[in-house]
Amino acid sequence: MSVWRWLTVWLAVVLGVGLAGSAAAAPERASDEATAPSLWLSPLEIHFGSVAVGSTASRVVTVHNMGNATLQLSGGEVEAPFAVTMDGCAGGVPGGGSCEIVYSFRPRTKGDAAATSSGDSNAGPWRVALHARGAAPELQISPLSLDFGRGPVGGVFPAQVVTVTNIGGVPVGNFRADPVAPPFTGGLGGCGGTLQPGQSCAMTFDFAPEIAGVFRKEWAASSDAGPFVITMQGRTYSGISGTGQGVTPRAIDFGPVLVGNTVRQTVVFRNFDPAIPIVNWTYEWISDDPAIDFDFRETCGDVLAPLEECELSISYRPRAVTPDQAVLNILNSQGIIDVALWGQGAGPDIVVDAPAIDMGAPGVGRSAEQTLRFTNIGRANATLLGLQSATAFAVTDSDCGETLAPGAACTASVRFEPHGYGRYSGLVELLTDRAPVAVQVYGGIGLPQLAAQFSPASITQGGQTTLSLTIGNPNIAQTLFDVGLEGQLPGGLEMAAPPRFSPQCGDPTVVERGVAGFAVTDATLKAGQTCAIEVDVIADLSGPFRFSATAASHAGPSNPASADLLVEHATDLTLRTYIPSVLNSPDN
Repeated sequence: MSVWRWLTVWLAVVLGVGLAGSAAAAPERASDEATAPSLWLSPLEIHFGSVAVGSTASRVVTVHNMGNATLQLSGGEVEAPFAVTMDGCAGGVPGGGSCEIVYSFRPRTKGDAAATSSGDSNAGPWRVALHARGAAPELQISPLSLDFGRGPVGGVFPAQVVTVTNIGGVPVGNFRADPVAPPFTGGLGGCGGTLQPGQSCAMTFDFAPEIAGVFRKEWAASSDAGPFVITMQGRTYSGISGTGQGVTPRAIDFGPVLVGNTVRQTVVFRNFDPAIPIVNWTYEWISDDPAIDFDFRETCGDVLAPLEECELSISYRPRAVTPDQAVLNILNSQGIIDVALWGQGAGPDIVVDAPAIDMGAPGVGRSAEQTLRFTNIGRANATLLGLQSATAFAVTDSDCGETLAPGAACTASVRFEPHGYGRYSGLVELLTDRAPVAVQVYGGIGLPQLAAQFSPASITQGGQTTLSLTIGNPNIAQTLFDVGLEGQLPGGLEMAAPPRFSPQCGDPTVVERGVAGFAVTDATLKAGQTCAIEVDVIADLSGPFRFSATAASHAGPSNPASADLLVEHATDLTLRTYIPSVLNSPDN
């Protein structure tokens, strides 16, 4: 034993002061291994997509207990239009087990909705973000006005077709209508079934007059999307040629059009007079918005000759994702014609069913992959450019092609392939010709965080200081098991007592390795907690010293931590003060 160590012990005996911890035996390991729950759940965020008003959609979040004690969950309540069922997790989740939290969405109105389901557990807090869109059935019907023109009784009038398209995010069915009344014929035709989002059907109408006259009918129909009316008109003559003009269609719904794109439809003018031309053409827009998204080009010129026809090409180029409406007023020598126009600026809107997922820790009772589902709930085709992922997250399979139509979906499987210890996070992105669709992906478990310091950090040779070590668990709800470290003091430093540890360390095993080494093993550290270890240290020699260590855990090691200590050399006066006292003691 060094002189300084001998003197310190001798003074403690003479003065009757016990050296802290010097007589305490190393604590024994508890008979039972320390137990604790550890929570992992996925997905962390849910998007229900488009759900029809009045319908219900459900999604599942799986909860895993990666610990060795029963996991107890609480909280999680959400308000309408969302709901949650936690019956599968009632009574607790045993170590190594799992349960399911079931969320549902039943919209009462059209529009986006969001909520947060958060709760607590004996492993730590948990949270799931919820998103959804309430969708009402929507149809595009065009044209809404049919003009069969003018012709002789018994003549042939070309059939006209009305196209019905589901432009909403939910199926549309329950089409109902009576056949149109004579002299018009036709009806629902191919629109008797259910239209999925993006699908179309056609209804064909004819004009078969048996007498001369002017005929006009309004044909009413309905569906899940509500009622709609198609106006039809036609004129016939008997014996002599007639006069007047025919215009069709007079009402056009362009439906959803990709912002920045241009679509066109044609209005046809026919001059039924055998001798008199149509002249004095003027055009005027009637709209609440002076900067309308509609335009036209005409071939009628100044004069439409007898029995001839001309065309008016109307274009629609939306500038924003908003509805548009306008009326084109046409005046000529035969009268006034109003052509009603509608359109909807549209764009793709891709959502992913799980915008945030946690892949867990490899090999801890989980599936090797998780599958993402991307759905276009917008009103225009989406151009896809592929998938990309962050390091450690691999896209292993995908059926996402080059285009995703409105209402269509594609999937991609993601695998966690860590290249080392620790917690990983990154993005998996579906690339499009617009903004990417990002999924936040997590995997692994956060490593222990070790810190070390001497207090005080400067002492005199023969003096005492305390080495303080803290091991923190940075995880929110995951427990770290098998936590510990190997500590070896530099030569010239000795332990004055066995290491002490805080209750947050669980029931660790502490082993002394001579006078300068120790090991702490088998500690259990719950989420967010810190294990504190203290070691009283005596300096036998002077000089600068550095202690370094790394904490271990079942998740992997911490980063190295170090603490510096400066020991100043004792003066000669100090030697003369202590040595005579020892030499002149009654025992010598």
